[in-house]
Amino acid sequence: MFKNVLIYTDGSKLSRKALVTGIKLAKMSSGKVTLLYVLPRLDPMIFAEGYVPEPDWMDNYESTSRDSAKAYLARAEVLASKSGVPCATRMTTADRPYKEIIATARNRKCDAIVMPSRGRKGMTAVLLGSETMEVLTRCTRPVIVVR
Repeated sequence: MFKNVLIYTDGSKLSRKALVTGIKLAKMSSGKVTLLYVLPRLDPMIFAEGYVPEPDWMDNYESTSRDSAKAYLARAEVLASKSGVPCATRMTTADRPYKEIIATARNRKCDAIVMPSRGRKGMTAVLLGSETMEVLTRCTRPVIVVR
């Protein structure tokens, strides 16, 4: 079935469900997983007009985010290992995670992508966007959506 599964995670409770699902899927096929954590690129322009955050604050935010992502990936690797599933990890920063998800799946020759979806609707979905929807509409690989 799926021998090489990409699991996209953002460290949230919902992405924990996707992580467990992806590991189980790979285990059933005696496959392996690649865990992808995409940190959002923080753009100072998202702050209120006229406000520019202090460089130290920006550096601290980015450093803390990287540390949290590394810790999450380390815990996820342990979970995969305990399940007997070989695991590789990748952490990167991007404006739009869907581009990294698709590129990583292509570059790592993944058979499927497992990712969470919060199921946002209406204006919330329009304003916040949906990385899952972008992957579903732009990717040629099977995508398993966990809710």
